[in-house]
Amino acid sequence: MEIHPGVNLELNKNNQVIAIEILQASKVLRDIIKPLYQKAKV
Repeated sequence: MEIHPGVNLELNKNNQVIAIEILQASKVLRDIIKPLYQKAKV
């Protein structure tokens, strides 16, 4: 099930999320990961 362009969820028979797929994750998450990475280096 696509919940956002490039973000897909896989559900089990009880409609519970069992997998999340993020296409081009490095592009999608770049703005989130970069500050976290910089904090970790300190």
